[in-house]
Amino acid sequence: YRGYDFENEKWIYSETIKWSDAVDCLFMLKEDCEWQRVSNIGVFSKCWSGNNEEIYEGDILKEPYNTKNKYEYGIVRQENYALELYVEWHYLKRFEGKWEEITSKATIMNSKKYVVVGNECENLEEVRAEFLERKESLENEYLS
Repeated sequence: YRGYDFENEKWIYSETIKWSDAVDCLFMLKEDCEWQRVSNIGVFSKCWSGNNEEIYEGDILKEPYNTKNKYEYGIVRQENYALELYVEWHYLKRFEGKWEEITSKATIMNSKKYVVVGNECENLEEVRAEFLERKESLENEYLS
């Protein structure tokens, strides 16, 4: 597992997590055998990216070599505690003269094609802003 420690602003990795009803939060067992309060716990996908990073639930992926649709990003998700993780892809497609945002689900295949560019809790807003700027740019090109 991987959880985010907001107090120290870093990721903590552990094989052990526990829920505390007393303080209504999750804790992870650190290497020094101390429990650390964390949030945004993600499950390891058992896949590695092209930049040799482990891919976890909540990671934001891009396919830098995909020339067919270079305006996309994906978020690694887990549905209802399923064993397998999937990627929720967000991409732009022109439909009746307008650029629309489309989402689709896909299994994580050929993970070496992907590059981890962040995580939902760290920089999703930044990735979304870049994506929406590209959408606006494409719409302006189409109108010209």
